[in-house]
Amino acid sequence: MRRVVVKLGSSVVADSDGEPRIEVLRSVCESLAELHAQGGEPIVVTSGAIARGMRVMDLAQRPSSIRQLQAASAVGQGKLYRIYDELLREHGVTSAQVLLTFFDMSARTHYLNARQTLTTLLE
Repeated sequence: MRRVVVKLGSSVVADSDGEPRIEVLRSVCESLAELHAQGGEPIVVTSGAIARGMRVMDLAQRPSSIRQLQAASAVGQGKLYRIYDELLREHGVTSAQVLLTFFDMSARTHYLNARQTLTTLLE
């Protein structure tokens, strides 16, 4: 089994207005589903939650404060995940979302917990 990590940046996920690039995401999810069907273990690391949240919140420019960035991300994250989930379900692939922060990677106990969670999900 091969594990493949795909990183999608904000400009791939959303257009300049913060609208999801559905056709791009559809194509990515189709490729992920093919990899999964072949026994692979695809993992998507995605940006775009802030861009999506900004659009939903009707913000004209990217927030500069941490609290505003986190608010936009909180609004956008679930909406963005729902798109991935629906596109993957069209191919019979069950998805899950794991939110990780720098802290999760910097403290060994938290890192090991995150790794075990991902391993369990991939199984």
